[in-house]
Amino acid sequence: MNRLQTLIRHLPALCFLAALPIALTWPLIGHLATDIPGHPGDNLAFLWNDWWMRDALASGASFFQTDRIFAPFGANLILHTHTALSSWFAAAVFARWPIVVAHNLVVLLTLALNGVAVYLLAWDRCRERLPATIAATIFAASPFLSAHLLGHVNLLSAWGLPLFTLFLLRVLERRSWSASVGAGVMVVLTGFSDYYYLVYCGALFVVIVGSRLVSIEWRRVRTATSLRRLLLGLLAIDGALIAAVVVSGGFTAEWLGVRISATRATNLLAAGWILLAVLAWGYVRPSLRRATQTPGRRPVRGVLPQLAVMAGVAAVGISPLLTRLWTLARSGEYVTPASSWRSGPGGVDLATLVMGNPWHGRFGSAVRVLYERMDINTVEGGAWLGVVPMLLIAFALVKHRGEGEARLWRWVGAVFFVWALGPWLRIAGIDTGLLLPQNLLAHMPLLSNARMPGRAMVVVFLSVAMLSALALSRLSTPRRQVWMSGALCAVLIDFVPLPFPLTRIETPALYTTLKALPPGMVCELPVGVRDGFGVTGDFDDHVLTYQMTHGHPIVGGFAARASPSIVTSYQEMPVLRSLLLLSAGQAIDPRDSARSATDASAALRNAGILYVVMDRTRASASLVDYVEKQLSLSSLAREGERELYVVR
Repeated sequence: MNRLQTLIRHLPALCFLAALPIALTWPLIGHLATDIPGHPGDNLAFLWNDWWMRDALASGASFFQTDRIFAPFGANLILHTHTALSSWFAAAVFARWPIVVAHNLVVLLTLALNGVAVYLLAWDRCRERLPATIAATIFAASPFLSAHLLGHVNLLSAWGLPLFTLFLLRVLERRSWSASVGAGVMVVLTGFSDYYYLVYCGALFVVIVGSRLVSIEWRRVRTATSLRRLLLGLLAIDGALIAAVVVSGGFTAEWLGVRISATRATNLLAAGWILLAVLAWGYVRPSLRRATQTPGRRPVRGVLPQLAVMAGVAAVGISPLLTRLWTLARSGEYVTPASSWRSGPGGVDLATLVMGNPWHGRFGSAVRVLYERMDINTVEGGAWLGVVPMLLIAFALVKHRGEGEARLWRWVGAVFFVWALGPWLRIAGIDTGLLLPQNLLAHMPLLSNARMPGRAMVVVFLSVAMLSALALSRLSTPRRQVWMSGALCAVLIDFVPLPFPLTRIETPALYTTLKALPPGMVCELPVGVRDGFGVTGDFDDHVLTYQMTHGHPIVGGFAARASPSIVTSYQEMPVLRSLLLLSAGQAIDPRDSARSATDASAALRNAGILYVVMDRTRASASLVDYVEKQLSLSSLAREGERELYVVR
């Protein structure tokens, strides 16, 4: 069969997957020039990424170093969720379109690529079109991607994960040189799309190659009766203490001069899990053995040259990122989250497996109410896999558990699901005290910056999609096509969020006035510095879209990782430090309280700040009073509660 005939065979599935993003984002298709998907927030920052890429390409500036935010210091964007690849498409490939249209076209294209990538992987593994289409739909329409479509555009580019897996499996099974290059290219493209997914490519490599090197077998052992009795006794004592804490609400006591505090049962629960683990170790233990080679599977040592080519292509391709990271680290500006055993970001809640889809068009609001009552993060804490996919993976794991393909995806899914559960197992909002591997990963270099464990669910959905394709391709019922068509419809009904929330991109007319003014920095009030860890002052994300009209550098801004030195420097700048404090609802810095209006305005102009925009709907009364009475400003334009000033 020639390539044209092959393409014609797959054309219906590809057309369906190309149209699926329209349904997933409906009614976006009718508002391409005016709206973007999601709620106002991070989604505006990703639109700004596209604008800055277009501006950087036009001016010859480096995309990864910008002077447009955090003026006058600028920002290194290497640790920012820069979405360099998709932003380049919006800026270069769709250069003739308005930036909002270009952004939306890239989003729709990315969602379509997610489905096509999984379709190619599933077709390669099961050689049936309808099961591959259903697998692609499960992945592309997953609640995980719907949740992050609300604002995290970087996490939409999940297509690199299935394509990397496809090429890696071809390297391992077919000793393909072209596949080794393809796998390396996928690592590079993923690196320029999202940091989390680059980390997941590395983890997928370890799991897939590891599953071909070793296998785990469980063997029964016998433990001394006295040791078992001791452990059971300690468990009984621990259980009694847990019950006492729960019933009494906790207690504080002093024994032999030592203060004992047990206000929560978490530590006691953790101790109980440890005792159970030791007890279980006395009955059954894992044993690592060299994996048996099955027909069609080459030994890993036989493909080492291909793996070396893959690593070389990946290393060369992402070297610009690595070089910038190294430079950032040497300068002391590398920002990483503080590690903590207790206060780190939580993962998905185990109860969400049965709570329903929080983004369902009809029932999603009720599910989100449950999430709120249980203090579960609706975006990062959900693990709903869908009714049909859960039935299919149960069928695959029971019926085909001995098959190598099922074994592979079982291990991939299990590893990433445990990762997604986070540092402590939570069920219905309750911390069970069970210590999980994320507590270790959060303290490891490079992995620590992939700090939101729930995002590993993207690979869990890939595993679910592949196990579903495997189960459907093995169906032997007389009306298997009808059953599979029904499964596809059920997945769509379960997953497609109709309608999807949109954000209107509107810019007040006074920014057109600002655009025509001479170069100079703009201070939007309230002013703030926001990053992935929090905000200093108060920052309105809409300011980023307003900058796309006026083009001037702005004080403050947003970056996923902002250098602490930026905030420190702002806090030492006369007058600006007070504006930052007043924006946060605090008092004026004492060093600025005695300044005259002339001196205060001179301090702003000396810093390069020539323009001030006041948003009275967000500014506190004390901030408005300080600006109007203690700064020497001239009003240039006013629109509603927003006013543009020039610093005299």
